[in-house]
Amino acid sequence: MSLSCRQCGCISTLLTCSRPIGGTRFRNEVRRRVLEKSGERTDERQWRRMLPFSEVTKAVEQVAEEAWKEISIRRGGWARDLALCVGQKRCGLTLKELGNYTGMKQQAVCNAVARFGSRMEKDETMKELYYRVLTIIGDIAFC
Repeated sequence: MSLSCRQCGCISTLLTCSRPIGGTRFRNEVRRRVLEKSGERTDERQWRRMLPFSEVTKAVEQVAEEAWKEISIRRGGWARDLALCVGQKRCGLTLKELGNYTGMKQQAVCNAVARFGSRMEKDETMKELYYRVLTIIGDIAFC
C-alpha cells in the first residue's frame, strides 16, 4: 500500500514511514505489523519508540504491586531492572535515555539490563514476569 505521509512529506509504503496518520488503534496495529516484519527496511527503532516508557512503568507497577516511585529508587531490585530491560528492547530507548528516567548513570543501566537478562536465563519466574509485562503493554506478539 503506497501513500504520501503528510507529516514528513515522504512518499513511501506504510511500513517504511515511521509517522502514520490515524487514531491510536490504527497506529498500534500498524506498529504491530511493522515489528512483525523486523529485518526488512521498516525503520524499526522509530516504530519501537511509539511505545512510551510510561506504559512500561505502569505495567511493571501492576506486576510488582508497588508504585514506580518506590521501584525506581531501589538498588538491585528485579522490578526496576525489568522495566529497564523492557524499555531498551521494546521502547527502543538508549541507555542514556533510560538513565534519565531512573536517575542512573549509563553504565549502571547497562549493568541492570545485563543482570536482568542473566536472571531471565536462569530463573523461569523472571522470564514469566517479563512476559506478563509484555502482555500488559500489548507487545507480546513481537517476541
